[in-house]
Amino acid sequence: MSVKTKIMPSFLSLWVILGAIGLLSPGSSAVKGQNAIESVPAKQRDLSNVFSGDQIRRVPSAEKYAIRDPHSEQRQVDKLHIEPGQKSKPKGPQQLKKRLMEDFTMAKQKCVDILKRAAIQKQEKKAAQNTEKKTDEDCNRQANILETRESQREEKKVVQQLKEKATEDFIKAVMTCKDVPGLAVAVVSDGDSWTKGFGVQDLVKKTPVDTKTHFAIGSLTKAFTSALLAVALQEANKKGQKVTWQSTAGSIIGEDFKLTKRLEQNVTLEDLLSHRTGLMAADIMAVAGFPPYSRSQFISRLHFLPAVVAFRKHFHYNNWMYSLAGDISEHLLQNSWENLLKDYLLSPLGMDDALLVWDDVNVTSPAMARPYHKIRGSLVALDESLYGLRQGRAAGSLAVSADDMTKWMQFLLQAGVSPKSRKEVIRREFMKDMMTSHISFADRSDDVPVENTLNGYGFGWFTGTYRGKKTVSHTGGWFGYKASLTLYPEDNTAVFVAMNGPGTDNASDAYRAITFHLADIALGYTPWLKQTTACSPPLFGELAQEKGQKEVHEREEKKKGKGNEEKAEGKGNTTEVVSHPDNTESEAASLMKTGQRYVGTYSHPLFGDVVIKNSTLTYHGLELKFQKLEGAIIPSQKGSLFHVRWTGKTEFYSMNNFDVRLSRLVFSSATGQPFWLILTGPSPNDNEELLFDRKT
Repeated sequence: MSVKTKIMPSFLSLWVILGAIGLLSPGSSAVKGQNAIESVPAKQRDLSNVFSGDQIRRVPSAEKYAIRDPHSEQRQVDKLHIEPGQKSKPKGPQQLKKRLMEDFTMAKQKCVDILKRAAIQKQEKKAAQNTEKKTDEDCNRQANILETRESQREEKKVVQQLKEKATEDFIKAVMTCKDVPGLAVAVVSDGDSWTKGFGVQDLVKKTPVDTKTHFAIGSLTKAFTSALLAVALQEANKKGQKVTWQSTAGSIIGEDFKLTKRLEQNVTLEDLLSHRTGLMAADIMAVAGFPPYSRSQFISRLHFLPAVVAFRKHFHYNNWMYSLAGDISEHLLQNSWENLLKDYLLSPLGMDDALLVWDDVNVTSPAMARPYHKIRGSLVALDESLYGLRQGRAAGSLAVSADDMTKWMQFLLQAGVSPKSRKEVIRREFMKDMMTSHISFADRSDDVPVENTLNGYGFGWFTGTYRGKKTVSHTGGWFGYKASLTLYPEDNTAVFVAMNGPGTDNASDAYRAITFHLADIALGYTPWLKQTTACSPPLFGELAQEKGQKEVHEREEKKKGKGNEEKAEGKGNTTEVVSHPDNTESEAASLMKTGQRYVGTYSHPLFGDVVIKNSTLTYHGLELKFQKLEGAIIPSQKGSLFHVRWTGKTEFYSMNNFDVRLSRLVFSSATGQPFWLILTGPSPNDNEELLFDRKT
């Protein structure tokens, strides 16, 4: 076969393709081809000559597939077009083949380029039209959004400018009517923060509170302890240790760990942090203080803490389980809780001014707001020796300023990212675990005109709602000090309030009123509490007391049903209790006459000793000493039931301004057996019975 017949079919295939797409079709082909070419940049339009009808001849189909005579090759070659400018026709088959291949390749490539460009331009034109339309819509929408945001931002600035003084006036009004000597607030919203101090940190020196004044925050410390434990889990996992929230405390602490038999084998980190162990709270011990146990001795004696509600079935707040959680972090990270807290949390977050009460500072230090309690109409400074929380540091020993607290608030709202380094300190999933409820309880709704509930507890956090928005919150109190922190995660907002008095119910009313007011402003609501109503919102008076008394009554009724359960488990006293109606006359002479039988020392292996002794300092002639607590014993009309009115530096424990709250004291015995003593705290929320056996 000739060179021509080998080349021509491929060349003609190109011809057919060009014709099919409209570049060389009869009639309209010239127009379509010209339109395609006109869409190409000017410097590429010289390709139009390649496809000119004057230069390329259409080959009839019969000729296309005809068998050629070798002797007529020259005549067939003469019929082919040779581009202008060529000086002479190629000679010989090889030269002809080479020339045709070059022409074919060049024409094919140029055709492909033109088609690509035409398609691209067609697509681009269509896309441009769609994009232009969509862009107009998007731009209008975005412009509206930006305009709205700018308007809101400007409005927010105006609101802040207009209401800043009004907000300060509101806070000052609350402080006045609720007897608050000094107070600091911090608000974080969308990354911005506002802090301010009010009142004085010392009533004698009249030193004003500022944003660097430190307040003891009590149980807000628990969230730091749970966060530190999250860090400990992370570090243990890096080392290949499989430790989780569901790991048992015994598997980490080892053979030194002891609780009640059931808990010893089953209690997990999750149980400890969410207050579902069911063990006695023994809150009176936060005031009295434990004997001078070392930390390890204290942990080893926790098995003497009795169970009062069913394991994992009820929420029962317990400070001492957080002491245990702090001990577990020490086992995992091989350092003291105090050092770990500073190294793994406070320092990475930039909270360099945060202090540990007693370890770093005492409450009379210039850095601290001094604590006050209102007793019989006067604010009384509390004794600094009360604040040596030896065994409860991990539950409530931190003191922070408003400035430092904003860093903690930002860290929490940013799901574990340090505001200082912008690096992740705690993994997001751990942060979520801490702020998710792990035990639920019936909604504790306030009798206020807006929704405000608590419905569960995470790891150092209560969960609830406010105005339909999720809240994560906690409060803290420590002998005169009161603090509150509430997060509104969906709005990236948080409110903190701390004060140094008055230590009465008024303190709770004050921080709640201020939190409601600041939260409403930060969340964009019109505050429902005004300056004129701040001192008398619905729940902050008699309704609150009635509600509290009702809850206490319900708890007492539940306790009555536990007796049989405890006996079945070998808990509690199962012997016959004999009353001793020696003091039914309720006179001091009667107590002096018969009370000698109660004098002596009563002991508990965890709580320590209670000493009952004669006293000439009290009218009734008997007094009680229990660690830091000292009080006068007062007879009642019910035989061996007495009351204790705390005196001296712990007098505040019995006083809510003018209201006196007495602890219950019961002397009981089985037939022929020595007396034992039952003591409760003075508050309705602190009515658990501590049992002490007669020692001497």
